Amino acid sequence: MTTTRTWLGCTLALLAPLALAGCPDTGVAPDARIRFDAGPPPPMIDAEPPPPTFDAAPVPTFDAAPAVIDAAPAVIDAAPAVIDAAPAPVDQPPVISRVAWTHTAPCVLGVISAVVVTVTVTDADTPAAMLVFSGSTGGCGTINSNPDTINCPQAASYPASVVVTDPDGNSDSQAFTISPCVNGMAP
Repeated sequence: MTTTRTWLGCTLALLAPLALAGCPDTGVAPDARIRFDAGPPPPMIDAEPPPPTFDAAPVPTFDAAPAVIDAAPAVIDAAPAVIDAAPAPVDQPPVISRVAWTHTAPCVLGVISAVVVTVTVTDADTPAAMLVFSGSTGGCGTINSNPDTINCPQAASYPASVVVTDPDGNSDSQAFTISPCVNGMAP
């Protein structure tokens, strides 16, 4: 067993049961023996103080078993629903369910006034913003958007039609008749 100590600037190696090798700086003879029989060891020179100790509060422990960790992962073993789902419809035409028109006040027979035309339409594979609206009204102007405002003279009934077209070229149309100062809808 080897113990190393620093004492009075001289490093001593104590080899049990071998003799000391000596310390040339201090005049200690090579055959001298130093014994530490009792008491604390001599003070150490240039030794670092021991690290401070802290009285930390005990860490709380819990006896409950973690239920989630031991649970079987249900999602990992589940088959993805999207794979089993029917594919989204492709190249479906728009479908007009209603065309409504409303005269703005005041509506007077024989006087040109605004009429707002609104088309209710769905398309299974195309967002509404990508649909194109077009149409004509006998004597009231053209329909180019949804909703659209046309100007009618309010002198007679005006036959009209609207066409909705998607980017794939599919379309649907609806015919209707605008009567003077009478709101309505078709079909």
